[in-house]
Amino acid sequence: MGAKGKPPETPIKGFIPRVKNIVIQHFRGILGVLVPILLLSWQLNLKTASVTAVHIWILMFCFFLFQPVSIQVTGMIPIFAFPMMGLYPTVQVVKMYFNEGVALFIIAGMLHLLLNNSGFDRRIILAILCAGKAKSGFTPIKLLCKCSCAGFLMSMFCHRLIVASTLIQYITPILMEAQVKNINKKKGKAAEFTKLRYVINNSIQISCALGGIVIVHASYCTLAYRAIFYGSVKDVQWPELLNYLRYTAFALPLALIIFVLNLIYHIILLKIRAKPVPEYKMTLFRTNLIKYKSQIPSKITNHEKLTIIFEILALAMLFGRYIDINSGAGWNKVNPNWSSANDATVAAIFVVMLHVLPRSCTFVKKKVNFLLQSPSQQYCSGDLLIKTQIMAISL
Repeated sequence: MGAKGKPPETPIKGFIPRVKNIVIQHFRGILGVLVPILLLSWQLNLKTASVTAVHIWILMFCFFLFQPVSIQVTGMIPIFAFPMMGLYPTVQVVKMYFNEGVALFIIAGMLHLLLNNSGFDRRIILAILCAGKAKSGFTPIKLLCKCSCAGFLMSMFCHRLIVASTLIQYITPILMEAQVKNINKKKGKAAEFTKLRYVINNSIQISCALGGIVIVHASYCTLAYRAIFYGSVKDVQWPELLNYLRYTAFALPLALIIFVLNLIYHIILLKIRAKPVPEYKMTLFRTNLIKYKSQIPSKITNHEKLTIIFEILALAMLFGRYIDINSGAGWNKVNPNWSSANDATVAAIFVVMLHVLPRSCTFVKKKVNFLLQSPSQQYCSGDLLIKTQIMAISL
């Protein structure tokens, strides 16, 4: 019989071993299916709509908890369960799966990946990490501050998980290499870089999480809450309580205060727990980071320029749509036909524009035969956004 948590490599013989293997390997499916059946079979009542809805809710809760099937499949249960149980027709159920909040969740997430897609986030991160002189500007505490500030700043405008993974990707190999060399020299003694690496990586992740709550579409949790709040009452347009300007005016100072407290905590932790690092080793760290920086083109590419311009324009339109607290006036009030435009409208405009413009700017410099271009040149700077968005959501 195979090890616990792994499928057996050879056929299992005997009734009891087979039952034991089924319980170990498929306990999620057993609990996820049997528990709701046992709970609901004795009180199933299809004549009362409220009771039936509660039964479906319990079933979905068990599926979410034990996950006998994927969460995405569980979310689709009402599409067939509600019409078959006579609660809602299919058309009304499907309408609940897409609205202004869901559209903003999908489309604004694409805009949030603009700088990640062009690689401009790596350029800024390495510029912050390599800043300062070799001696005075590169100590363990200053390295901690640089990593935390880079994570907090870039997570406002980029996907926080990608920013955190990028920073850790640059810092961890350098510290691990120094740790291995230190262990070899001290013949297996505890390395002085282990706790430094733990503290810096922990500060990076918390800083990125704090930076990700500053702008509405920077956090999936904020977008989900906003969609639930706006769609909680049927056929009612809620006041713009969670518009971009109001939300950021509240979230930015709060996130900044927590970020400073988090940075102070990790600095104290670094002084108390981490061992001091020699100056020449910190110089080697800076040299390795400069090597990473040298791999990026020194000149900003046209693709990066386009993403920066569109990021600024998109944020300006999203923040400027609702700027007057009393009257709700913004740029959408200039023309009466624009009054119904919302945040999802703005995000959709820029995503469409990004899929119209080409990735390169060769059409400005010289005449190019579009039919002779490669597929990667024909598509716009937004052609990779959908794939990147799917990858980011899966993280």
